[in-house]
Amino acid sequence: MRVDPDQLRQIVWNLCDNALKHAVGEDQTQSVDIRYGRLSGNARPFLEVADRGAGVAHEHAERMFEPFYSGGRGTGLGLFLARELAQTNGATLLYEARSGGGSLFRLVFADPRRWETQ
Repeated sequence: MRVDPDQLRQIVWNLCDNALKHAVGEDQTQSVDIRYGRLSGNARPFLEVADRGAGVAHEHAERMFEPFYSGGRGTGLGLFLARELAQTNGATLLYEARSGGGSLFRLVFADPRRWETQ
């Protein structure tokens, strides 16, 4: 995959920082999971940041990537900037409620085969 390493670091930092602030907090028994792999079907590489916090309320999930929308906490720029940086690198940043509780943010990178020479 091709991605700007500084921008990738910023994306992952924002996602982990959010998980630590909003899901883990003071509860030392909680953790943030980081996983990577390839999607089944199209084999696109992905990176996931997941937690077991309370998750994101539906009304916030609809707007969480909008600039300055914070749902009452933070500046509302972290997820907006993370998604913008992802798009700049041909990737997509998605949110879904985590099975069993919590949040999962999946960064799906551009198809690495698009750079192959024919």
